[in-house]
Amino acid sequence: MGNNTSKTGKTKSAISELSKEKLNQMGLLFKPNNCEKTEITQDKLKGIWQKYLTKGLLTSIISVMFVSKTMYIRFEDFADFYWKACENTSESEAEIFLELIKTVESECKVHEYLGRVVTEFMKSYFKICAIDADSNYNRWIKFGSCSDYTSSLATYLLADLKDKEIELESVNSWINKNPLFKTISHNVYKTIFNTIALEEEIVLFPEFVSKSGYTSILNLSELIFLRWNLGQKTTHKWRLLFCLDNDGQSWSTFLKAITAQGPTLIVIRDTNGYLFGAFASESWNVNPNFYGNDDSFLFTLQPNMNTFESSGFNKNYQYINTGQSTLPNGLGMGGVHNYWGLFLNANFGSGLVSESCTTYKNYTRLAHDKEFTLDKLQVWAVGAPDPTPEELGERTSILDKDPSAAAILELAGRTLHSTELRKMKPVDEE
Repeated sequence: MGNNTSKTGKTKSAISELSKEKLNQMGLLFKPNNCEKTEITQDKLKGIWQKYLTKGLLTSIISVMFVSKTMYIRFEDFADFYWKACENTSESEAEIFLELIKTVESECKVHEYLGRVVTEFMKSYFKICAIDADSNYNRWIKFGSCSDYTSSLATYLLADLKDKEIELESVNSWINKNPLFKTISHNVYKTIFNTIALEEEIVLFPEFVSKSGYTSILNLSELIFLRWNLGQKTTHKWRLLFCLDNDGQSWSTFLKAITAQGPTLIVIRDTNGYLFGAFASESWNVNPNFYGNDDSFLFTLQPNMNTFESSGFNKNYQYINTGQSTLPNGLGMGGVHNYWGLFLNANFGSGLVSESCTTYKNYTRLAHDKEFTLDKLQVWAVGAPDPTPEELGERTSILDKDPSAAAILELAGRTLHSTELRKMKPVDEE
């Protein structure tokens, strides 16, 4: 499989290419009692692997490894399979993936085979994560996230292969362009071949601060999707700032909860079952103008997963305002006034989306209808909050705790004396 010849012309193999530590770790499956064993049977492997793999993926991998229908496999061939699946080339990895596809029942089209195999890898990854009682996976399960829905993430992962012929070149290209699936599949392989302890852990489920009495509206596949697309934009623990079910349909409560909390994820479910939202890369602070930066993006989760990143066409990333008579009152991202990428009305309970949005490339309408009604709404802080006035050594005002009250006073033409005083430099700084 793949190019297994070195520059010197010698045939490469797992025994020559893998580290001694990894070979020793794999060898423990063959000789758990330090007895010299050079082969392992199908039944023995099935017994070891069944707690990690779904029945479908277990059957597929065993079928490919024991291709000649023999009842045992030599250690050299066992190690070779791992090497080609994880550490040789993307071409050898693609060849194994194609072999796995062939083991799926032939009642469906080849693209459906792909979906089945990708789904089996994801479900096996969940199964592996569930073994550790203290894992982020299990903490999200306890917080209400479920592992049953994987089809949307599988479809998202396979989007680049949708209209292509399934052969070695296209699958090889797909693997190279799909680091998320590669991360999931490699985690599965490294777990079952016993080398995972030698690798740096890649956490796909975000850490979070749980909140008693609250539950997540995101399933596990959606959490992976969002965490992956956030990348290094934020690596902090997630903090639930606002939940419509628990905190009520109050704009002032919402505004107070999300103000000055750092980067946030807004997740919305409309009454038609569409799940969508936005990543705001800067803190929310009442402002009559658009602000923010091009790290922000919009996304959809149900019925389909997609992200819409900055187009660079304009800088209309974030807008939030209240108590105004001539400007929109609410929270918006993208587009322009009245033609928003996403907008939540300050009267709360409804929002707006558009058919197009120049701020975010390849944008398509997020909700079922241009005007939507909220069914669920959660806002998660995913970065560090802004420093408080106390932390900055500033004097505080009661208006700091209620941004909507400050906006109303400004609208009424009242001077905010505390704000003006804090802008003045101390005598020793002049």
